[in-house]
Amino acid sequence: MKHLERQFFLFCLYILAAPIYLISGLWKLPKQVRRLSLAVQAKVKCQICSEDVPLVGMWRCPCGFQYQGHLIQTCPNCGRTPSMARCWNCGATVMLS
Repeated sequence: MKHLERQFFLFCLYILAAPIYLISGLWKLPKQVRRLSLAVQAKVKCQICSEDVPLVGMWRCPCGFQYQGHLIQTCPNCGRTPSMARCWNCGATVMLS
């Protein structure tokens, strides 16, 4: 009987938490869609000088690991994902998220 009470309690918690998870997911959706659209692009435009900022090349993570490929991928060493890139022409920071 205790097992059924616990299962019912967990079921009620899931029902109460579902709207919160739904709202949280909908809140994060535009950012995730933007990240996915950047993941298929090879470059973005700098907002200052309108030059192309490449997203494919050699990158160094803040943890020190250097990898080749697309900037919008997680670091194989620490799991971080970059949120900005630097324009090579004017030095401005281009936000990626």
